[in-house]
Amino acid sequence: MLIMVLAAAAMPAAVLWQNVTVGMNSADVQKAQPSAVVSSKPETLKSGAACDLVIPAFEVASDDYRVCFFFKDKRLEQVMLSSVKEPTEPQFRSIVTALRSKYGKEINFEKNILGYDVDWFTSDKVNVSLTYFNKYGSLLNINYQVRLAKDAKGL
Repeated sequence: MLIMVLAAAAMPAAVLWQNVTVGMNSADVQKAQPSAVVSSKPETLKSGAACDLVIPAFEVASDDYRVCFFFKDKRLEQVMLSSVKEPTEPQFRSIVTALRSKYGKEINFEKNILGYDVDWFTSDKVNVSLTYFNKYGSLLNINYQVRLAKDAKGL
């Protein structure tokens, strides 16, 4: 049992996005991403994680995104990229293509009445989720998070 605990402690933290890893504190994220600044209006997720740091404009596939670093108990839990301007379906398709080139074929591609949900699972056990809604308002978000422990509870 002790060997398993030590092995788990020695494993590197999962890289969520760029060079930021799960569990980093805000100072570490700012060192890794110098353009990250303290959020003037931190939004909070249902889990209680708060967007304490942001990169106001980050270009992905020729479009600007706002990068939000969500922390819970002062540790990085999730990174979310949100389209700065009104997203379009061609923009969504471009992001799908880019994510496929990086992570391979998605594990889920779902079209629903609001738009699309697409998921990848990386070799680092990071869940990459792309959400595009074009009904009743528009949004395009790319989320990077580790959901393994929560999902495994139901097994």
